[in-house]
Amino acid sequence: SVSVWLRDHTHQMKGFKYFEKDMTSAVDFFCSSQQPNGEVFDYLAPSGVTSREPPESDVEYLLVEAVYGAWQATGDDDWISGKIPALRRALYYSMGHPHRWSPEYRMVKRPFTIDTWDFIYNPDGIFGFTGYKTIDANTTFHIMHGDNTGMCQSCRLLAALLERLGLADEAEYWRGKAEHFRQRVAEVCWNGRFLRHMVHIDPVTVQGVNEDDQLSLSNAYALNRGVLDQDQRISIIEEYQRRRQALAGEYFAEWFSIHPPFPPASFYSSKNRGTTWTKNPGEYVNGSIMPLVGGELARGAFENGFEEYGWDILRRYAAMVKDTGKGYLWYHPDGRPGISSKTTLATDGWGGAAMLSALIEGGAGIRDLDARFRRVRLAPRWAAAGISRASAGVQYGASGAGFAYDYQTDNGAVTISWHGAAEAVEFHVLLPDDLPQFRATSGQGEVESKLTVVRHSRYADFVMRQTEGTVRLARE
Repeated sequence: SVSVWLRDHTHQMKGFKYFEKDMTSAVDFFCSSQQPNGEVFDYLAPSGVTSREPPESDVEYLLVEAVYGAWQATGDDDWISGKIPALRRALYYSMGHPHRWSPEYRMVKRPFTIDTWDFIYNPDGIFGFTGYKTIDANTTFHIMHGDNTGMCQSCRLLAALLERLGLADEAEYWRGKAEHFRQRVAEVCWNGRFLRHMVHIDPVTVQGVNEDDQLSLSNAYALNRGVLDQDQRISIIEEYQRRRQALAGEYFAEWFSIHPPFPPASFYSSKNRGTTWTKNPGEYVNGSIMPLVGGELARGAFENGFEEYGWDILRRYAAMVKDTGKGYLWYHPDGRPGISSKTTLATDGWGGAAMLSALIEGGAGIRDLDARFRRVRLAPRWAAAGISRASAGVQYGASGAGFAYDYQTDNGAVTISWHGAAEAVEFHVLLPDDLPQFRATSGQGEVESKLTVVRHSRYADFVMRQTEGTVRLARE
């Protein structure tokens, strides 16, 4: 038996929603065990004990994301209406509790951890604190971008749920909160190339590493949270590509938990022992290689004009897993799996789910814009992979709702046939290089369409309001 962590559950939902029938029981538990002030427990242990890791300020926005994901798979509006009070309380807790909120910055804060993890910066116990996960009088607070990009996304998700329930005025309120976090992230966290790891509220002298150069894992998540403008997203992706090239002899992949890592013992106290998992650079969240980062990076690459790079990441991951038949949460820079003890399992649900999500939503391009695939964005990007014929389909395990299509290119034309539950399909089709100009037609005649350019990539955009059909893109 193992603990059920809300964080892992939420991120792994991106993959297991396509086969899991029970999407609500875990979410129901974390909502029902919520504290009166809105605080959410971090995990449920096998013993039945619930707990919260004090340094982590991401749990509440993750609850919103988890509830939204469960609703998408089930489409149960009655169920979601009962969860709205818990979601409100969770976000208000993040925006008000003294351990979570900075009135000065008007942003979510946390102790100095590595990105979203829970180990507090304490090189060899120099701050004299009482524990490596404890908030006390010696704790210094900081702004971590991932907490705030997550809040931006979850405020927007809550607004969408409220809109669905007919609560338009409150939905507008939460959209305003989302915009607040978007602006504050841009003003406070952007360093000109990517999102700075920590913005220090309380002064801390960081030893042995240049903080201005530290690229932490929530940069990859930020690509997919609707927070950054396109120039910023492009800049982050190019930063990962640049480091991949520069560090090719040292790191087998660019999916860093953080790079460069902190020196030995930065999150490990010789007095309090702490955790050996972050003691050395290149281990776990202190500079290892994580497929969960690669999956988010690939999804962001597909959406921002780096389609070939997105396919490259997926192919490298597929080859890695195929070679060994195993997948781990983290790897040493040289490719050795991060096995922390004999209990480590070679079944990385978190990274695998991120990669699967990148394949489905990014490469194959099937994205649910509502619930139960009632409204779908279809953005097939097979052209960037050199694939001329493909079939793709997905289905939610909880409801059976799904969407599928066949794709084919032939003599400079693209033909797509689809079927499913979608009342509307928003097409965003990557055009092959040999289709410079196009005309979209269906069985009903010409389809109104437009050309959209994303970076250097050309897309055909149009909407079809029918559950099945065939459309053809050909030269004018």
